[in-house]
Amino acid sequence: MGFPASLALVFFTIQVVFLQLNPAPGSSGATGNQLIDLGMAVARGIGKVLSFFGEAAKWLFVVLAVVALVCLVFSVLLFYTSRGLQAGRNWSRIAGIVLAVAPLLLSLLAILSTRRGMPFLLSTLMAAGSGYVIWALGWHYSD
Repeated sequence: MGFPASLALVFFTIQVVFLQLNPAPGSSGATGNQLIDLGMAVARGIGKVLSFFGEAAKWLFVVLAVVALVCLVFSVLLFYTSRGLQAGRNWSRIAGIVLAVAPLLLSLLAILSTRRGMPFLLSTLMAAGSGYVIWALGWHYSD
């Protein structure tokens, strides 16, 4: 999970920088010929519509870069927590419980907001898995 997230973070960050560096084209004045001015007005209108889609893509890349960063940080935290669990450290049990609370809350929110079959089932399974992790780290394997 960490390597693909880091690749996605780099890709989306480069795309955001690339989109920020390309300025919007400037507008030119009237030429005096009505047919040419009409064609230029149509082209400017189409350009503004496409510019809107470009701005939407820029925001989408920013959101995806933030999601990739969150996935990268989460995977690094999971890695070090698992290393601590393997070594039998008490701090890693607490960190594992804290890391399991986030998917539990997200899945409970999904359960409460949807009543359709497959999303409800997946959210219920995710909540059950997170609950099991919290139970196992908190009470079952406590020394």
